Amino acid sequence: MFAKPLHKTIAIVPNKGPRIVSYEGEVLPEGNWLLNIEAGHAWVFCNDRNVPLHKGQSIQLNPEDGNVHIRALYTKGITVYNLSRQ
Repeated sequence: MFAKPLHKTIAIVPNKGPRIVSYEGEVLPEGNWLLNIEAGHAWVFCNDRNVPLHKGQSIQLNPEDGNVHIRALYTKGITVYNLSRQ
Protein backbone atom coordinates (compact mmCIF):
# COMPACT_ATOMS: atom_id res chain seq x y z
CA MET A 1 0.00 0.00 0.00
CA PHE A 2 1.30 3.47 -0.88
CA ALA A 3 1.63 6.15 1.78
CA LYS A 4 -0.36 9.35 1.31
CA PRO A 5 1.74 12.43 0.53
CA LEU A 6 2.44 14.67 3.52
CA HIS A 7 2.34 17.96 1.63
CA LYS A 8 0.40 19.47 -1.21
CA THR A 9 1.75 22.20 -3.44
CA ILE A 10 -0.63 24.48 -5.29
CA ALA A 11 0.34 26.45 -8.39
CA ILE A 12 0.76 30.20 -7.98
CA VAL A 13 -2.15 32.25 -9.28
CA PRO A 14 -2.26 35.86 -8.03
CA ASN A 15 -5.23 36.93 -5.89
CA LYS A 16 -6.97 33.55 -5.81
CA GLY A 17 -6.79 32.87 -2.06
CA PRO A 18 -3.97 31.43 0.04
CA ARG A 19 -1.32 29.12 -1.39
CA ILE A 20 0.36 26.19 0.29
CA VAL A 21 4.02 25.41 -0.24
CA SER A 22 5.93 22.37 1.00
CA TYR A 23 9.61 22.02 1.82
CA GLU A 24 10.35 21.42 -1.87
CA GLY A 25 9.18 24.93 -2.72
CA GLU A 26 7.56 27.08 -5.39
CA VAL A 27 9.08 29.43 -7.95
CA LEU A 28 7.49 32.83 -8.33
CA PRO A 29 8.20 34.66 -11.61
CA GLU A 30 9.84 38.05 -11.38
CA GLY A 31 7.53 41.01 -10.88
CA ASN A 32 6.11 43.34 -8.25
CA TRP A 33 4.65 41.12 -5.53
CA LEU A 34 3.59 41.39 -1.91
CA LEU A 35 4.05 38.07 -0.14
CA ASN A 36 2.37 37.61 3.26
CA ILE A 37 2.87 34.51 5.42
CA GLU A 38 -0.45 33.34 6.88
CA ALA A 39 0.73 30.16 8.62
CA GLY A 40 3.99 28.36 9.21
CA HIS A 41 7.46 29.61 8.38
CA ALA A 42 8.88 30.37 4.92
CA TRP A 43 12.30 30.82 3.43
CA VAL A 44 12.37 33.20 0.47
CA PHE A 45 15.34 33.13 -1.92
CA CYS A 46 15.93 35.83 -4.54
CA ASN A 47 18.89 37.40 -6.37
CA ASP A 48 20.48 39.38 -3.53
CA ARG A 49 18.82 38.09 -0.38
CA ASN A 50 17.61 35.02 1.49
CA VAL A 51 14.90 35.90 3.98
CA PRO A 52 13.21 33.71 6.61
CA LEU A 53 9.63 34.83 7.26
CA HIS A 54 7.21 33.78 9.98
CA LYS A 55 3.43 33.93 10.37
CA GLY A 56 2.19 37.51 10.00
CA GLN A 57 5.33 38.78 8.26
CA SER A 58 5.45 39.98 4.67
CA ILE A 59 7.96 40.98 2.03
CA GLN A 60 7.78 43.27 -1.00
CA LEU A 61 9.40 41.75 -4.10
CA ASN A 62 10.49 43.67 -7.20
CA PRO A 63 11.56 42.63 -10.72
CA GLU A 64 15.18 43.24 -9.66
CA ASP A 65 14.83 40.29 -7.27
CA GLY A 66 14.51 37.95 -10.29
CA ASN A 67 12.72 34.64 -9.97
CA VAL A 68 11.83 34.07 -6.32
CA HIS A 69 11.98 30.63 -4.71
CA ILE A 70 9.61 30.14 -1.76
CA ARG A 71 9.85 27.08 0.46
CA ALA A 72 8.87 25.96 3.93
CA LEU A 73 11.60 26.79 6.43
CA TYR A 74 11.51 23.41 8.19
CA THR A 75 11.77 19.95 6.64
CA LYS A 76 8.50 18.74 8.13
CA GLY A 77 6.85 22.13 7.85
CA ILE A 78 4.34 23.58 5.51
CA THR A 79 3.71 27.23 4.75
CA VAL A 80 0.53 29.04 3.79
CA TYR A 81 0.95 32.39 2.10
CA ASN A 82 -1.06 35.05 0.35
CA LEU A 83 0.31 36.66 -2.77
CA SER A 84 -0.78 39.83 -4.52
CA ARG A 85 0.64 41.62 -7.53
CA GLN A 86 1.55 45.25 -6.79
